[in-house]
Amino acid sequence: MRRLFSVLLLAAFVAGVTTVAQASMMNIPDEYGITARGIGVGNAMTAYPGDIGAAYYNPASLALIDTGVMSMSYIYADPSLKLTVNNTTYNDIKPLNRPLLIGYGLDLSKMLDTPIYLAQILSVDDLISTVKGGRTLVDFSDGASPAGNFFRYGHSNMMMLTSMGINILPWLYAGYGISLYLAANTVMNTTTDLAGNTSNSSIALSTSGKFSSLAGILLTPMNGKLTVGVTYREGHIFNLGPISADATSTVGGSTLVNLPLNLYFKDGFVPTQWALGVGYKPLSYLRVLFDLTYYNWKWFNKLVSSGDAAKTGISFNLKDTYAPRIGIEAEPIENLYTRIGYQYLPSPLHGSTGTLNWVDSTQQVWSIGVGYTMAPASPKYPVSIDAVYQYHYLNKTSFPFSSGDIAQAKGDINAFGVTLTMSY
Repeated sequence: MRRLFSVLLLAAFVAGVTTVAQASMMNIPDEYGITARGIGVGNAMTAYPGDIGAAYYNPASLALIDTGVMSMSYIYADPSLKLTVNNTTYNDIKPLNRPLLIGYGLDLSKMLDTPIYLAQILSVDDLISTVKGGRTLVDFSDGASPAGNFFRYGHSNMMMLTSMGINILPWLYAGYGISLYLAANTVMNTTTDLAGNTSNSSIALSTSGKFSSLAGILLTPMNGKLTVGVTYREGHIFNLGPISADATSTVGGSTLVNLPLNLYFKDGFVPTQWALGVGYKPLSYLRVLFDLTYYNWKWFNKLVSSGDAAKTGISFNLKDTYAPRIGIEAEPIENLYTRIGYQYLPSPLHGSTGTLNWVDSTQQVWSIGVGYTMAPASPKYPVSIDAVYQYHYLNKTSFPFSSGDIAQAKGDINAFGVTLTMSY
């Protein structure tokens, strides 16, 4: 029965590889996390073994999971962002995030006679509003916002990730993963007469899937007391473009002139990342973790300068950043876990962005979590429930706007998460 269930889940892996849509300069794993366990230790996951979230943070760690896993996480994040421009404070900026993350893993060791583990994670942001029809798939707006635009916050529609980990040597593990995202091409046609009356408007949207990859290695010397991991995550950009807009001006039903116009949108961006992680278990009930992640934000400057056609009044000066993360996990009582974590996430945004009026803040992120593993009739297939609270403090930062005003950005984010994990 278990073998049949594994085969059915493997088929679901193949059928589930579809496109992904995302909209903002962030993604859920980088901004919040994937599982309550990982968030609890500050997402210091590069050298953290045994969690399904390794599919993103270091797929090599998946090979340390020895059972099939079904996992479901729900995160409720309530950003409270404040922006002061010319003595006017905008404090109703609330890009609510409520992602639901579903993950499952397959231990293929017995099926393939090779120590291989396969995992997949699907993230859907604000699923409740989407099902109720409260949100649109594509939303367009133009013009600079006088209140500014926070650089790293907004809805993240979907994320799908498939990863694999393999045990090469008793102390060496390797992993590889592929994330899929959405690239869209849009054609708009409209007919306008000299009086400004528009008719025969049409829009056609087509999509295609594109890929980005990630890879990692994990070393487990000293009988696993020490873990060292390295992960590479390829950067990607979520395109909504080019949009080919053809406008036709008419006089008395006759065509006067055709006005072709190509619009290019870069609707979201995730930088290339390198992460180094170290974990140490000085006691049987205590694990200490440290991560350092490099973010290649400068890549976005090159993408915009080489791709977008219209850049009048727009400037970019993104800097590469390094983000340290620290986490501690303890098991004071058997099957009861406590976790604390800290992250320092520097802002890549420096100086004015022209008419874009982008703002951003360096973040300090604290987290505290608890988890309990319930022992079932068969000790090999436990059920775990984990909960976490995460607090983001956004340092007060000033930015010059295109109007000549100086904007001051600050705020905080309260996030709560829960994860249910079942082994089979």
